[in-house]
Amino acid sequence: MTRQLNMNPKSIQLSKTSPIYREMQKPQLMLVRHLGYSTFFKNKKLNAEIQDEWRRANPHKIRRPKRQENQGLSLEMTKDEYLRQEREKNQKNQKKK
Repeated sequence: MTRQLNMNPKSIQLSKTSPIYREMQKPQLMLVRHLGYSTFFKNKKLNAEIQDEWRRANPHKIRRPKRQENQGLSLEMTKDEYLRQEREKNQKNQKKK
């Protein structure tokens, strides 16, 4: 069975064994034009730039949390040890005031 391609006044007949016909039967790539980023990503980038500029201009206003000495509950600690430790912390804080 042959396939016809109509080009201008001449017609071309391709057999199923011809290389062009075999290539035409393979999946074809689709050309997609990149139209740019969406407004969400544009605004996200703009916000990040504004925040970076502000941080550079105001380094003294950036708060970084300070790590406390016995921060969190150790899994190896019993409940009694934890409560004793909390009482000691509270006593230290009351002495400071």
